[in-house]
Amino acid sequence: MSNFAARAPGPAWRSARAKAVGVAWCVWALASVAQAQPTTGTPLRVALRWSAPPECADASAMKAAVEQRLGRAAFVETRPDVVLEASVEARSEGGFRARLALVTPGGARRGERVLETARRDCRAIDATLSVVVAILVGVERDAVVLDDTASAAPSVEAQPAVTRASPRRSHAPRRRALRPPAWLEVSAAPTVTLGLVPGAALGARVQIAARIGAGPALALRVGGSEETRVAIGEGAIRFRALAGELLVCPWTSRFGRLRAAMCGLGSAVHLSVEPNGYALERPTSDWTLTLGAGATASVTLFAGLSVGLALDLATPLIPRTYTHRDAGGVITEVFRVGPLVAAAALTVAWRLDH
Repeated sequence: MSNFAARAPGPAWRSARAKAVGVAWCVWALASVAQAQPTTGTPLRVALRWSAPPECADASAMKAAVEQRLGRAAFVETRPDVVLEASVEARSEGGFRARLALVTPGGARRGERVLETARRDCRAIDATLSVVVAILVGVERDAVVLDDTASAAPSVEAQPAVTRASPRRSHAPRRRALRPPAWLEVSAAPTVTLGLVPGAALGARVQIAARIGAGPALALRVGGSEETRVAIGEGAIRFRALAGELLVCPWTSRFGRLRAAMCGLGSAVHLSVEPNGYALERPTSDWTLTLGAGATASVTLFAGLSVGLALDLATPLIPRTYTHRDAGGVITEVFRVGPLVAAAALTVAWRLDH
């Protein structure tokens, strides 16, 4: 066992020497225990980078001494987990100083150690140095933190002759900026309307919808209902509706082949009323406006073609009431536009996605 001295020489040299010798014996004992109980996990893969004066042990001699203590091969030449940087240099005040550190591939330093001896013979430090190296490299791989982000940068005291592993560069592909979906859809649908004309009126409508960028989808719709009649005596009053609508759909989503949307809508409706027989008390205008909301759900069949269901609910903003005056001057209400207008449609659509 070699004799060690404190870093600063002085009158307390003998006391420091005794303490260092005791520490060395403890280290030796720990190494013996580690050798007696070999690890069962994955050994740490270590590459040795050795630098020392000619009078000191070379890399081959140090490898042999460490592997003899561990009872197994301790060093690799390719694909190491860490690099053990070990350098021995002469001290200005006499003796030698050894510096040890495990360096990750990213340059982070782990387990740095400094050993010193006042002996003039560099080989006097070999035994203690091999014990400390065996303790550093004889651990399991999981016992060493290999994440470079968890440590500081390498020490500036590293020897110039030591080869450092270059930092790893990420080869992950760059993420492309996500483009908002854009699409154009044309659809046609038979409809059933309640509340806008007397009874349940069948009709049809066509629609063109589009979405460009990250904004809501927009749609224009034109439709009308078939003529409905209210009989009065031998005559009848005929009602027909024609509507133009604007839809704003802030929520659209897709679940596999299923598409869904929620929209707000506003419409301008022209009510055509044709009296027959006795006079009809006509309103000042046959136009009304509605505001409401709609929901659609569709299933894509193939090549952008889909079928679906749509339901709209709206409230008329301009009330309309139609009355009839008979020969005796009695006024009878014929039809009143309801407070809620509902429309259901079976849609067939073709969509072009970009």
